[in-house]
Amino acid sequence: MGHQVIHRESVTLLATLGSEAQVITSTVDLLIRTGQQIKCLVVFHTDAGLDPIANSLVRLKAEIDSGVYAGLQVVYEEIVDHLGHPLSDFDDTTGTESFFRMFYRVLWRLKQQNARVHICASGGRKTMSIYAMVAAQLLFDEDDRFWHLFSGGNFLKEKRLHPQLEDLAELIEVPVIHWGLLSPVVSTLRKVEDPYQAIAAIRELQLRQKWSLADQFVQNQLTPAQRSVVALLVREGLSDQQIADRLVLSARTIERHLGDAYQRATDFWGFRERVSRSQLITLLQLYYSTRLGDIPHDTR
Repeated sequence: MGHQVIHRESVTLLATLGSEAQVITSTVDLLIRTGQQIKCLVVFHTDAGLDPIANSLVRLKAEIDSGVYAGLQVVYEEIVDHLGHPLSDFDDTTGTESFFRMFYRVLWRLKQQNARVHICASGGRKTMSIYAMVAAQLLFDEDDRFWHLFSGGNFLKEKRLHPQLEDLAELIEVPVIHWGLLSPVVSTLRKVEDPYQAIAAIRELQLRQKWSLADQFVQNQLTPAQRSVVALLVREGLSDQQIADRLVLSARTIERHLGDAYQRATDFWGFRERVSRSQLITLLQLYYSTRLGDIPHDTR
């Protein structure tokens, strides 16, 4: 996409195209019917030289060129691999990563312009809809929307481009978890144009938050005696008797310390049921195995 100015009150629609052009035109029609002001349509499609995509594109372009959508700017984004070769399908990791990066970057650049974005990924391969949703989860704001197009009956069978009021065709809004609105994630995602780097940054942030929360629990919720017992449990997986032998205490004392630790962990993390031995190990394993400064930075 170019660097055209996007007005906030208008909507940019990102849509995936498969073998039927009616997926695109129906989505535009139904959004307009609800009062949306669509100023730009970005159509993602696989190899334009191969059927059935080629025929679908011919039909879609002919309809749009007829002037049915006055003032609508349309951009066609052919999905290519890392070498610039058009993709005919998504049958390996390279293909799926190429689409994800391409779709994410288009959406990322739109969000840099503070654009309102709607997505409908009902056309084309399921792979496209899955990765489009991931991109939306990372970059969407509250007033962006993700749609699934449902159609059936004669409208679907006849392959008409524009649904009438009596036709079985509707847009169903798909809920999106807005990871990008969760501070401090938002500041990270707004700077990163590559989706895999963005995901790596989120994972690193989540690990740091998990480590810091465990640190608060160990340092502020446990007594020194409990910390010694819990450390041996988590680091070495010792039994109560083994911990007792190591610390020269009775097994009963170790059982009491661990029981208190389980209850304090339950209260600290807000679990409804009492934390078990294995759960406590899971909660604290990162803390006891890694220093905060040693948490790896995934740079895929």
